[in-house]
Amino acid sequence: MNLTSSSFENDFEDSIMEQSFFFAPHDDNNIYHVQYKEILVTEVSETNLVQLNTKNRYVFYHQQTDSKKSYKVTCEIVSHQSIVRFLNKSIHNIEFKQNDQSREYLNFTHEKRSNLELHLKNFLFDNLTHKTPSNLKKINKKPQKSLL
Repeated sequence: MNLTSSSFENDFEDSIMEQSFFFAPHDDNNIYHVQYKEILVTEVSETNLVQLNTKNRYVFYHQQTDSKKSYKVTCEIVSHQSIVRFLNKSIHNIEFKQNDQSREYLNFTHEKRSNLELHLKNFLFDNLTHKTPSNLKKINKKPQKSLL
């Protein structure tokens, strides 16, 4: 089967509605689990944002200027302890008992939110605008293990 670039992009356009990935801005020590979902402009509401944002979750809307598509972007801070547990389990097949007293305090400050939003908007603009078959992958429909 021979796929042309345009047919691949059309398939991708039809299939992508929601995507998630991990993101680490270069000037931030945190790692974030990011989900973005294409939405209708009528779904954008500042009231919804206030209800969706929590201490470790930040939600904002992003509009691609070239395509006029709008996205709801949800970001959650991934704890370093979660990453260590995941690596130990995945690589060494070891699970340690978690001490509840050693829980990390994860909180989005105003500065973290602003910085993350700025970097993510640039990242999304670059990756949603410059579509080539080599950097596009269809969404894997299998459930993902969560680090959170």
